[in-house]
Amino acid sequence: MAAATRRSMYQRIHRWLGLTLVVLLGAQCITGTVLVFEEEIECLLSPALMCTEAPYREAMPLDTVALHAEASLPAPAATESRQLDVTRLGFGLNENAAIRVRMREREAPHAEIEAFLDPGGEVLGWRPHKSLGLSRSSIVPTLRELHTKLLAGDIGKNVLGAVAFLWLLSGATGFYLSLPRNFSWARWRFAWTLRRLGSAYELHRAGGLWLSGAASIFALTAVLLVFDDSIFGAPDKPVSGPAEATLGFDDVLAAAARHLPDNGKDYTLRELRRDPQHHSYRLDFRHVPAGGLWHRPDERLYLDAAEGALLRREGWVDAPPAERLRHLALPLHSGAVLGLPGRMAASAAALLLLVQLVAGFALWRRRSAFS
Repeated sequence: MAAATRRSMYQRIHRWLGLTLVVLLGAQCITGTVLVFEEEIECLLSPALMCTEAPYREAMPLDTVALHAEASLPAPAATESRQLDVTRLGFGLNENAAIRVRMREREAPHAEIEAFLDPGGEVLGWRPHKSLGLSRSSIVPTLRELHTKLLAGDIGKNVLGAVAFLWLLSGATGFYLSLPRNFSWARWRFAWTLRRLGSAYELHRAGGLWLSGAASIFALTAVLLVFDDSIFGAPDKPVSGPAEATLGFDDVLAAAARHLPDNGKDYTLRELRRDPQHHSYRLDFRHVPAGGLWHRPDERLYLDAAEGALLRREGWVDAPPAERLRHLALPLHSGAVLGLPGRMAASAAALLLLVQLVAGFALWRRRSAFS
């Protein structure tokens, strides 16, 4: 195939892929920019629900907090026929974040409810889990569902995986088209230069080149997250502990420290969930180093509910390369792997990619008007 013919074909592929994906990619850039700071924005939108406005009282045991949560539902909802089980305790990024206590109904285990309490046990509020809508307390969960599943469940999730793969293809063709026909480093240098800020062509070309690294990371990690099971294999089935389950949330948390690197130094609890079916607990710990930029992916421990013995461990430390990549995908996608600076960089990159998408669309509209 002649070089001119091949270049023309790549131009058509790049153009029509871009036009096909521009709306979905634009929505992903906007929602991703918000979700990078999900917990901070939820706290800002609903401080009475997500955060406390005064210093905490002395922290209560987690089991007592869970009992307070079960008793927190308004009287019309907390009837004798509505029996609840506390299944998860979630913890925020900072000390002002509420403890999220997720409860499920025994008769309807998929109808989960979230209560928000401070560590002193004071109930701040509650809402249905995954409550969708445009209210202050539900806007961020709605954006999360839009960003990850297009509000369409597994079908939407798979569509986004395909979009991410096509985005990689579009980026590859765009990179090829930026190369001069008679290649030289001196000529290619001009493709990276933005001489006129108002030029849609230069914004799209130079912006695409400068943001190609971030775009590739976003797209590749999105593919890994969506097709996780197909790429890495289905996760192991839950491991069951002894039937004599006696440990509560506090006991199992105390037992977990010895299974973490350096006995839990630089690790803080993110989520603690009980699995009564398998007589076990799952604990997710985030790495928050006292110094340094590198934040390891979460460590996940499965402990039996009888003695706190380790059933399984997942995460970064001592994991094989494939498992490390699997656990690195999400923090790399969100920038959390580099802490707050990484999340800020990811947010800025998403906004700049949105500008680059708009410039590409404007370029197509202008050329279509004169063709």
